[in-house]
Amino acid sequence: MSNKNKNLKPDAVLILSAGKGERLRPITDFTPKPLIDIEGIPVFAFSLFLAYKAGFREFIVNTHHLAEILEERMKDFGKKKGINFKFIREKKLLGTGGTIKYVFEKFKFKKILVMNSDIVCDADIESFIKSWSESDSLAHIMIKEGKPGGVEADKNTGKVVKIYGEGKGGNFTFTGIHLVKSEIKDFLDNKKTPLCIVKDGYSKILDEGKGTISFFIHDGFFSDVGTHSRLSETRKTVSEIMSNANDRLYNFFISVKKFVYED
Repeated sequence: MSNKNKNLKPDAVLILSAGKGERLRPITDFTPKPLIDIEGIPVFAFSLFLAYKAGFREFIVNTHHLAEILEERMKDFGKKKGINFKFIREKKLLGTGGTIKYVFEKFKFKKILVMNSDIVCDADIESFIKSWSESDSLAHIMIKEGKPGGVEADKNTGKVVKIYGEGKGGNFTFTGIHLVKSEIKDFLDNKKTPLCIVKDGYSKILDEGKGTISFFIHDGFFSDVGTHSRLSETRKTVSEIMSNANDRLYNFFISVKKFVYED
């Protein structure tokens, strides 16, 4: 058993929020994707709630598209909840991998928790962090069994075998929640921009046999709002859940709503 990562709590939480949301136009022409509404809840609040519940109060957020609108909304929310946001405004998009690399180089962190800002998920972040204690991998990703897929994982070894890309193979879907060690920056090309953490990082590392990626299976609710069809489906599902107090997820969504609106 390796103790390499034992008790190594993430130094920070990075909420990835710079995307243009091109597949969601015209909605995102005037609304930053993280502020898209899900039953009265801005979608970024779901990731924030999960990390907040796990005890985090310091967040790094990268911005680009409609940056001023997003930053002001988050600042106001932060004042109300006692959350400190550090914003990285990207004049040119760095990509998910480029932002992660930049954060490690600027802040000298050893390990960070990374979360997408366009997901709706009820994951237990504390359990996710603890599950990495016996791992010697460069990163630990949260996956969910089922479509659209894209990740092949070996339950016997606890390691990711291959990442094909969304819908291209594998029985697991990457949730956009991951724990990353600073060593990952050494595998990301300095000359390329933007950099995708999956394509240019994880997939390349696995394909070239340069390291391992471990995983945690989330068996609860997960959805993302990256396209019009997914947004519509997510809104419909959440609306149904919140209209039925007997649904097992009802209390979760009510808790997120209270988190957003109650002081």
